[in-house]
This record gives sequence, C-alpha cells and structure tokens, in this order.
Amino acid sequence: MKKAIPIFLLVFCGCHVANIIMYDPSAYYPPVRTAKIYPDTSKIPYKFFKIGQINAKGGATVSNETLLQDMMDEARQKGADGIIAVEFFDRPYVGSVPYMGVTTVNKPGAKGILIRFERDDKGNPIER
Repeated sequence: MKKAIPIFLLVFCGCHVANIIMYDPSAYYPPVRTAKIYPDTSKIPYKFFKIGQINAKGGATVSNETLLQDMMDEARQKGADGIIAVEFFDRPYVGSVPYMGVTTVNKPGAKGILIRFERDDKGNPIER
C-alpha cells in the first residue's frame, strides 16, 4: 500500500507542463520580459502576427491559473508578447493504481495562439 500512494500522486495530482508548436520552426524571436493574455484582440494596442500555438496540461489538482502561468512563461521565452484565443478543457483520464483499482479523473488542459508585436527599426512595438 505504501508504494501505491506515491504512484497515485504522480499519476493524478500536481504535475503540469506547457509546450509550443512554432508556425515557422526556423524563426527566432528573442525572449521578452512579459507575455500577457489577451481575451479580446480588438483591445491589443499594437499590430501583431501569430507565431505559434501553445498547449498546457496538468494533473487533477492543477488550477487553470497555474496552466496560464506556465503558458505565459513558455510564451515569454519563445519571444511571444501575448497569447490569444485561450481555451480551457478537461482531459478525462482513466488509470489503474495498484491496490486502488480503476480510477477516473478529469485533468485540466488549455490552449492558445502565440502572438508577437510588429516592431519598428528600434525594436518598439508599432501601434495600430
């Protein structure tokens, strides 16, 4: 029984990760200081273009806020100024844990589109 508890925690609980698919894998964008979530693209003050898609997933106890933070951290490192079209969803998981039988849990997931602001020759974002 003692072995079942650590396995249960690893399979069902608090792990989380975000990964990115760049639309142009050969493009390089320097990291930015902050990446923001933009629920409404009409309120983005700068011209922008889409550079990739981001997906995040977590264990059963991971919050949507944690997924968002992971997404913003990954986006920032890839040079994205923001994330648009964020959607949350549940990922049903059926697993077998020794001594506990078959268990079903919903694990959280999120996805969005990475954007980068168009910049002038000095590197400043160009207003709309």
